[in-house]
Amino acid sequence: QYGFQKIGDQSGFNSYQVGIQIPLIFMKTRAKAKAAQLQVQLTEQENKTKELRINNLYTTLIRECKQLEVNWDYYKNNALPLAKEQRNGALLSYKEGAMDYLAFLQNMKAAIALELESWKVLQEYQETKIQLAYFLNE
Repeated sequence: QYGFQKIGDQSGFNSYQVGIQIPLIFMKTRAKAKAAQLQVQLTEQENKTKELRINNLYTTLIRECKQLEVNWDYYKNNALPLAKEQRNGALLSYKEGAMDYLAFLQNMKAAIALELESWKVLQEYQETKIQLAYFLNE
């Protein structure tokens, strides 16, 4: 833009004005784009964290299930037959008079405690299998 100016008696003052127009909307759009990009990065990071948690849960469930299966096999094949033998032996000894009532009760209590422990292990094993099946949507 050109301008001519006269001050008092003196003339000849010329002026030129040059300007650059920067739209403020561009800055606003750029800020929104940057915010959206940061939101995408945040969401991606959250998804990676969730995926790691799920993988860790799956690995833990598999490990627990295998360990509980080993424990249950031990109880099923060794401890439960032993508890049954202990109960039968205590009952026979008590009937024959080789064991007093207090010893009989202690033997029965120990056998029953062993059986209860084995059923708790079976329950944990079954619950873990159910959790794993739920996890795998089976």
